[in-house]
Amino acid sequence: MQGTQSTTLHQLALRYTLAKTYFLRGKDHMPQLNLREMLNNPTVKNTAIGLGIAVLVPIAVTYLAPLIRPVARSTLKIGLVTAEKGREMAAEFGEIFDDLVAEVREEMSTNRENAKDLLNHSLSGPGDTNGRSGASIQTKSEPSR
Repeated sequence: MQGTQSTTLHQLALRYTLAKTYFLRGKDHMPQLNLREMLNNPTVKNTAIGLGIAVLVPIAVTYLAPLIRPVARSTLKIGLVTAEKGREMAAEFGEIFDDLVAEVREEMSTNRENAKDLLNHSLSGPGDTNGRSGASIQTKSEPSR
């Protein structure tokens, strides 16, 4: 108990001495709190910004909550409608693409058949009527004697 009383008395004596010194010297010698210098310090500035955000965000959320929910619902509705339209457009594009691929394959098949017929017709001899397809091989015959 003795130690705490002496510390308290020591603190009181120190405060009395400081107050007496400042009183005797006048207001010009008292330490001044310069707000401009404090705000130029990055640590003080960032701390003030953080505290301001910590105080203002809960207040803003409380007042804006009734407005945020309808806006969020509207945004989700727009997103879902857009996604559905995108699916429909993709399905329609897929059908158009499939039709186009089928037309090209049909055209290629027709072109192949026409090419085969043309090739068979050109390779068969002019007097060939026995229905052979393919090239007829002609060999040089020896002159008759």
